[in-house]
Amino acid sequence: MKTTIFATTFIKNITKPDFKKTMKTFILKYFISIIILISGISVFSQTNISFKLSTLSYQFTDTQPELLKLNISGNGKLAAEPGLILAYEAYASSNTALKISQALLLDKAAHLAGATQIMVKFRVAKSFKHALYLAIGPSFHFRKSWADMEGYLDEPIYNTSADWQHKFSWLSGEIEYNFYLNKMSDLSVSLNHIQAESIGIAIGYKYWINKKPRTKRGCVSCPGLH
Repeated sequence: MKTTIFATTFIKNITKPDFKKTMKTFILKYFISIIILISGISVFSQTNISFKLSTLSYQFTDTQPELLKLNISGNGKLAAEPGLILAYEAYASSNTALKISQALLLDKAAHLAGATQIMVKFRVAKSFKHALYLAIGPSFHFRKSWADMEGYLDEPIYNTSADWQHKFSWLSGEIEYNFYLNKMSDLSVSLNHIQAESIGIAIGYKYWINKKPRTKRGCVSCPGLH
């Protein structure tokens, strides 16, 4: 009985406008806090920026393939989604970084779309000029509304605001492979979750602003340092 009352109360609370406003405020503060943290770490750590071109995407669901203009396969699961992904990374250690990225692209229906992601990135393997990374974190997906297309059926996973549709994902991710070109740059290829229900392939260039790892300060009061 108590469980039923709790569930009913919880559902009523999350549907209230003030609760939704509180959640939006929390999400905004979360993103701002992460950006401030990245800025603080970047003063003392390895940092880089990357520029990637998004190319192909694979759709997990069968979402009205007859409406897709850039589909490659008949069922619409494989499509071209050209665009640009800009990213900035600040390393807390040699193997761990905070990453913020912004993607803008034409989706499979030839509508403007994009994603803002903030992730924690881990290096999982490294050998000579090769390195493999995994990143996880929240993502905000958005796209120009598909409602202007004849025959479009509303997709409940998206929220609609005026001419835009959007979805917030608490768990998003990326798998990235980097190939060393020189001491300041890498060739970078990745699988990205920049669409709510698909993954895409991106390829581009990574430039290291600072590649020197952060070093620990010595003991200034130790006799050997005077």
